[in-house]
Amino acid sequence: MEFDNSDILAIDLAHTELEIWYSKNLKNVKRKIKDYLLTTCNHCCYCLRPFIGEFRMVIDIEHILPSSIFRELAFDFSNLSLSCKRCNMKIKKDNIDFLDGNLLKITEYLKSKEHLSRYIDKCERGMTVNKLNRVIYSSNNYKFIHPLLDDYSQHLEYISIQLNNKNFSIYNPKSKKGIYTKDFFELSEFQVRDLNIIQFLSDPDNLSNYNIPSIL
Repeated sequence: MEFDNSDILAIDLAHTELEIWYSKNLKNVKRKIKDYLLTTCNHCCYCLRPFIGEFRMVIDIEHILPSSIFRELAFDFSNLSLSCKRCNMKIKKDNIDFLDGNLLKITEYLKSKEHLSRYIDKCERGMTVNKLNRVIYSSNNYKFIHPLLDDYSQHLEYISIQLNNKNFSIYNPKSKKGIYTKDFFELSEFQVRDLNIIQFLSDPDNLSNYNIPSIL
């Protein structure tokens, strides 16, 4: 996707505002971004639950690195995905606990409202844009499964079963990142809730009858 001249003007105006992503000038830009992302992703990038049948308003454009801190990445598709409101607004928000290593250090610096470009200028070791990008886009600097840098299935097995028109979700961690992701996004909550709403599986002893693995 490419931004046209009117989009670029709107983005430039947004950069002059304190809360860049909430600029009134971005209505059409956000619509275009969501339209494009929906052609590449049909599920929440964190919990993997599908958007099928969901209204657009409950699907969020997700900034993996928060736009409130990484302003220069607010419209960069290498930092954008789609998420459900639960994972985005209720849990992740502007939390940066999932960052690690040098990226965490950079983020702590940027929380003072400095810009990435100024960080590059001030870095004592002559960090270039390419070097900075290697830090930002290194999977090792993220404790959770990065939607664009990691293969979700290598870290966390997601099983979705439909019984009596109800979805049953299971998350089985396969790595340290998988465990962190499951805990960070409280994915066990889905499993407990789904068990409760599937009436004929309300008794845990019945799980074996349907070849559903233990969630504990």
